Amino acid sequence: STPLYSSAASDVYKRQHEQGAGGAKAMMQAMEIAEVNSSDIDYINAHGTGTPLNDVSETLAIKTVFGKRIDEYGSLL
Repeated sequence: STPLYSSAASDVYKRQHEQGAGGAKAMMQAMEIAEVNSSDIDYINAHGTGTPLNDVSETLAIKTVFGKRIDEYGSLL
């Protein structure tokens, strides 16, 4: 598949960053613009900086958007 849309949210200095709110918002905005649902997504290219705060935030954002489609290893089901 070809990526057609993207979105960004910057909340690096806010408490919500720890909860993944900004990342989840960016993903949901991109899907809304592209007129797709989370079930239409079959690949996620995570940012993966390897920092404790970012890794937790990114994982929570992905789990918020994709819910039960994410297995224990972080792969889409």
